[in-house]
Amino acid sequence: MATPKFDPQDGPADKNRGDSSFPALKHRPAKAVPPAVAKTLAPVRTALLKNPYVNLPDEAAGVITAGLTDPVRFRMLTETHPAPDGSPTSLLNRKSVSEGTAFVTPQHDRYIEMGCIPDLAGARWQYTLHNQLDIESNELPAVKMGTAVGPHGYWAMLELEVDDHHEFAARIREAFVKTGPDGPAVKNDYTDSILQSGVKEALLLVPIRIRFRDGSDDEYYLVIIDGNSRFVSMWKARTGGNVDEAAAACIAAVVGVPAGNAWKRATQRQVREAITDRVDIINQGLLEDTLTENTIRLGHTLTAPTIIVVGGRRASDDTPLTDLVAAREDLIATIHTDATPWDDAAQAEQGMARLLRRAVSMGYLTADQRRVIEGRCSVQEMHALLGLPPHRLWAAALTVQAVLNPWYDGMRSLFREEFNSRNPTRLLVGRQIASTALSGYRSSPTITVAINAFSDGGPIADRVWDYKWALTGGTSAIEVLDDLLKNALGGDTNAIAQLCVLGGTAGMLGGLITRDRGSKQTSDGKRAMRTVPFRTRPYRVVEMLAGTAGGLRTLHSLAVSHVTGKPAKRFYSQDAPDGSYADGDPVRDANGTQVSVEMEWDVVVTADPVKAATEIAAAGANVPDTQAKPEPQRLREQLHGSARSALDAVDRLILLAQSSGVDVFGSYDSITMIKGQLQDARDKLNAHGPSEPLILDDDEDDEALEDEQ
Repeated sequence: MATPKFDPQDGPADKNRGDSSFPALKHRPAKAVPPAVAKTLAPVRTALLKNPYVNLPDEAAGVITAGLTDPVRFRMLTETHPAPDGSPTSLLNRKSVSEGTAFVTPQHDRYIEMGCIPDLAGARWQYTLHNQLDIESNELPAVKMGTAVGPHGYWAMLELEVDDHHEFAARIREAFVKTGPDGPAVKNDYTDSILQSGVKEALLLVPIRIRFRDGSDDEYYLVIIDGNSRFVSMWKARTGGNVDEAAAACIAAVVGVPAGNAWKRATQRQVREAITDRVDIINQGLLEDTLTENTIRLGHTLTAPTIIVVGGRRASDDTPLTDLVAAREDLIATIHTDATPWDDAAQAEQGMARLLRRAVSMGYLTADQRRVIEGRCSVQEMHALLGLPPHRLWAAALTVQAVLNPWYDGMRSLFREEFNSRNPTRLLVGRQIASTALSGYRSSPTITVAINAFSDGGPIADRVWDYKWALTGGTSAIEVLDDLLKNALGGDTNAIAQLCVLGGTAGMLGGLITRDRGSKQTSDGKRAMRTVPFRTRPYRVVEMLAGTAGGLRTLHSLAVSHVTGKPAKRFYSQDAPDGSYADGDPVRDANGTQVSVEMEWDVVVTADPVKAATEIAAAGANVPDTQAKPEPQRLREQLHGSARSALDAVDRLILLAQSSGVDVFGSYDSITMIKGQLQDARDKLNAHGPSEPLILDDDEDDEALEDEQ
């Protein structure tokens, strides 16, 4: 018996399966139960609120109990019982957080459309920081999430303010698209797994109050703080696999639909009736020997196992937690950091979030500095808060300064505790701060290369690592850079340190200073892309540049190039024996025009021209003279090498795209131009190259076969 196709009335067909295949069923859905009527939930809500560890308003408790699949069991899990000494006790679980203890419910099942929404202001989607400094991103501005306050103190509930329901719906849609975008290379799309087996790992939820600036009444939901990818995949599995349609279905079911200037939200009774209809479809379908696609989709996505934060107490005075946002990060950390093979960048970002939070509480940083570092403001707001030039390059530099300046005043101890390192080196520091420092550039196609360079020591040169330094403020990035160069050439160590960080970071973002690796060292002494005359770590390149006038001018030029988009310029970093040029003079071509920095080779040669000349000469002496080869042979080798290099570059970009997105390829127009050039080469080879030789096959078996036919 063939499996019937998915009924369009129940949701769109899966547009991402060209062959209309369906994952093999590993576990049949369980028999479904209809939701309880409202009046039977009142005792459950009362028992929850009577628990002394719970501090929630009645509205939040109502959202929690409304979506339960088994209210009787939930009441048994959360109500209090007398301990042997007479004190109240319950089955709520204790979770340690920075302020004290959070209390969470034991695992239980709930209906996903009864008040559940994805994380709208998560620190990361697809393992990357949600950063308002990222001007190339098309995301909504980052929102500020806080802890809800009631008439008698803090609730164990988050709070988010939005303009209106349209913004609220837009943020839910964005969370869906960023968490589980369509495509086979997405790591955290569990749609097929859910269709095979359902959801096995529990979602972690926190009550949240949504406040509307347009005057609409507050609304209460349950926001997923861990398990967003599972939640989004459930909706994708239910609706056919398309993330936009999954988001629309979630918004319509949980939030409602626009109705003119108002927003029409389904009542709990209407939602229960809709769920009851699905329950009937599932249970009737389960009677069949072969399950239909519709039964599988609805059966495996009706409910999800969940754990909910319902309370919290501070360790200092046993009062309610005042920072549930911080507690939220701590709870996620207990699940992921050093516990599961989560993405390295996400773990580093998570550790930095805790480090910065503790640094602010201990007075090493200000709250405004932390806000800028975490990208919770625009560049203009950064300028207003700290007086720094309104460019995201200064936010990256601020991250380095914020960690290293109070290093010996206490930051080193925090760093050692957070990242479990006895003696942090600049390589470890660079690796842990890289994703946070460069998060404002996460949409850039060169972000992966820059993070790798940062993780290899980054711009932390000796004068950045060994001395305290401060960032210079100003309204114009170029004017500040010009002043820094003038002061640095005069020997100002603070200006030199700033140029190291600003110019070094700019060089890494431009792919002109990259991670130390053996594969890029030249084998023939010739200047070429992705080669250098000698190997050295990024911070050593920056340190060598900071030691000469030409190197300082190069660092300044790299930073100016990053701000303006114009090419950086080359400078000599030594004096010529014949006096034809001096350290700091521009390198000019035969036309008298200053030469641009075109590749990493130019930066390395400027950093240490003596060593570069020695290594270039040695490499050139160790290879045969390629010019002695016949011209056709030399061109054939060039053709074969170029083809291999192009294919290798495409393969490497494909690998990077799996973790960093398709933006690593660059713009559509540039890729179209490259494809056109490759096609032109292929057409010319077809037209002018050798023809395929004619092969006469005299196989006797083939002749016998033809005779038989």
